[in-house]
Amino acid sequence: MFLKDKTEVIEIRAHHLLCILGFCGLGYSEEFVANLKKIITVFRADESREVILIHQCDDVCKYCPHNIGGSCQKNNSFAENSPTTMDLNLLEKLGISSGAVVQFNRAMALIKERINLNFMKSICRDCEWENLGYCEEGLKRGWSLL
Repeated sequence: MFLKDKTEVIEIRAHHLLCILGFCGLGYSEEFVANLKKIITVFRADESREVILIHQCDDVCKYCPHNIGGSCQKNNSFAENSPTTMDLNLLEKLGISSGAVVQFNRAMALIKERINLNFMKSICRDCEWENLGYCEEGLKRGWSLL
């Protein structure tokens, strides 16, 4: 696993907070899925674990096929439907700057407080996973009930 010790801060792309809510064991590869399961296990064990919210490749992206040399190649970085734009839109809605360190449970509380289904559908509209409905279910359910 990428974590060296319990105090290491995990880097999370902002939109991956929504992905974590809807995660049902699917992903790009077995390695990607195993990595995300490990990250989620860390947060379940310690919901107050600090994360750095960013708008670029993060610890979830480690096994993503779009991560080329630490840079997301999914779409043009600042295209309307790019992961970077998704991150920046979510960060703005949450009132958090990219690079901010927050407790994971605080970030999830802000999502519950400030993010509605219409907003999520708007920023996630071009995501290949959105049409499965898991993220929508996760948003409705919230983190505390996972």
